[in-house]
Amino acid sequence: MRKEFTEYEVEEMNVKLENGDTYIETGCIGTSEETFNTKTISKKCKGIVTKQRTRHAGGGEVKITGHILYSAYCKMHGMENSDLKDGVMSYGSGTHPTMCVTLKVRDEDNILKLKAYPNAVISTGPSRKIDATSEEVAEVEMTLALSNDEFGQCEYEKIIEDEKTEEAFITSWMTSFTHDLVKKAA
Repeated sequence: MRKEFTEYEVEEMNVKLENGDTYIETGCIGTSEETFNTKTISKKCKGIVTKQRTRHAGGGEVKITGHILYSAYCKMHGMENSDLKDGVMSYGSGTHPTMCVTLKVRDEDNILKLKAYPNAVISTGPSRKIDATSEEVAEVEMTLALSNDEFGQCEYEKIIEDEKTEEAFITSWMTSFTHDLVKKAA
C-alpha cells in the first residue's frame, strides 16, 4: 500500500441516474472539492473540556467545476421533459435525480485512485456564466449533496497499485459501481 497519495486531477467522472441503466461520461472536470459532515462530542468537568471525540455525521458535499457535456448537465439537473419536442430542455417544476457518481483521480506521480459517491444529488440550480470578453471559456459549477447509502457510507475510494492487473475492477467501478463490488467475500 502506498504511503502517500495527493489528489491532483480528475481524469474522468461518470454518473448513473437513479432510474438509468448505464453510466454517462460528464466531460472535462476542472476541480472537485469534497467536505464530509462530522459531529464533535465533548465531555466537561467543572466547565473544562476533558475529552472530545469527532464522529462521522453522515453525508457531505462535493463541489464540481468543469466543462460538462450538455446532455449530462441536463440529465443531472432533471431538465429533460417528455412533454416537449425533441431537443428542448426545461428547468422549473421537476426534481433533481439521485445519482451514483464515480471518479478516476490521479496524483502528481500519475497513480490512480477511484472514488464513488453512491447517493448524490445536485443541491444547486443551474449556474452558468456567459462572458464574451474573457479569453477563457467559463467552467460550470455545481454542488452535489451526499447522503449515506443503505450501508451507512457516502463515499468509497481505492488506490490502484497496478492498473494492468486491476483493469476489470477499474472498469466495473467506473461503469457499474455497487456495494457488492467493494465488500469482502463471505
